[in-house]
Amino acid sequence: MKTTATIPFRRGEKIRRDLGETVDVGTLRIMLMHASPPADEVMLQEGYTGYAQCPWCGHVGWASGLNVTRPVDIVCGHCGRYFRA
Repeated sequence: MKTTATIPFRRGEKIRRDLGETVDVGTLRIMLMHASPPADEVMLQEGYTGYAQCPWCGHVGWASGLNVTRPVDIVCGHCGRYFRA
């Protein structure tokens, strides 16, 4: 089993809906818990699949559609809260 020390992942930023921050539901990604991303994808491509960490609960899972130039909105598959990574 791999640990987060051996997997490159993106740390998320909290989305504070109580402070008026909005979530783009049209491009919302879901972070999965018990699956592995495809091994043949490259991190630098547009819309790649990779690991992200939820800033609310600390869970590390994978999400598709990550972007290297701008953060995307993600919902954590563990706690259900929104964040950007």
